[in-house]
Amino acid sequence: MKDPFFRNIAVGGILFLLAAGVLVGLGVHTDANIESAFPTPPTTTPMVHVHGTGQRARAQPSRLPSWMEEAAARAEQNLKLAAEGKVRVGMTDDSVRQAWGAPDRINRTRLRGLVREQWVYRDQYVYLENDVVTSIQTLNASN
Repeated sequence: MKDPFFRNIAVGGILFLLAAGVLVGLGVHTDANIESAFPTPPTTTPMVHVHGTGQRARAQPSRLPSWMEEAAARAEQNLKLAAEGKVRVGMTDDSVRQAWGAPDRINRTRLRGLVREQWVYRDQYVYLENDVVTSIQTLNASN
């Protein structure tokens, strides 16, 4: 092997195989080692220290903060409304597109990190700030 590139690859490959053989010989890959590195979580609820009382109590399962639960419920409701072809304030731009399709025209304004858009549909305008619907305007047929 006169080419130094191929010689370096060959030497590197041999060193890799030697290192892998040593690790296998030491049993580094065994299931027992994996289990000790990642123990199975306990089946009982852990005990925690109750601050200021000197006592211990069972830990309570954690819950999402109420605002996160509300946001998840709104997102789920928005998806359902979009599937029904309805749009409401608080929806994302993706939900509006799912409900009504692509707008006929988009008028966009950018100012100090805020992006305001007016999505024009045949007889309706949808106003968005940073991709969230802030208001909806329906034009009267008599105008």
